[in-house]
Amino acid sequence: MESPSRRYRVYLVEDSLLVVRSLTERLEDAGALVVGHSDSAHSAIAHIRTLRPDAVIVDIALGSGSGFEVLRALGRESGPGPVRVVLTNYTLAPYRDAARRLGAEHFLDKTRDIPALLELVSALMHDAGWQGGAKQ
Repeated sequence: MESPSRRYRVYLVEDSLLVVRSLTERLEDAGALVVGHSDSAHSAIAHIRTLRPDAVIVDIALGSGSGFEVLRALGRESGPGPVRVVLTNYTLAPYRDAARRLGAEHFLDKTRDIPALLELVSALMHDAGWQGGAKQ
């Protein structure tokens, strides 16, 4: 049984520390808990398997590896797994199509869709029964 104080957990796969800091602040202000981040595909996959977040926000271009590797690994996991959101500057149709084929449920433009990302996470929290950061 879930603890009533457990918050909606998000993991960030992003190689820019400025973006990680900004997203962490904004997501936590919205009531989510950022449980970790990584700038490499390999460490992100290991952390996600261990931490089991509710949602993963993935950039395509990383310091080591790519967000596609992360999506591919998550797609091989049994069970429903986290909601997969791609947040990237690589927004052309081939990138979007590849991300969707690999299981991304949402695809957002990093330069203009941060407000949409925050709305999405709030909606995901609400749909999953989370209010004020805690599950009801």
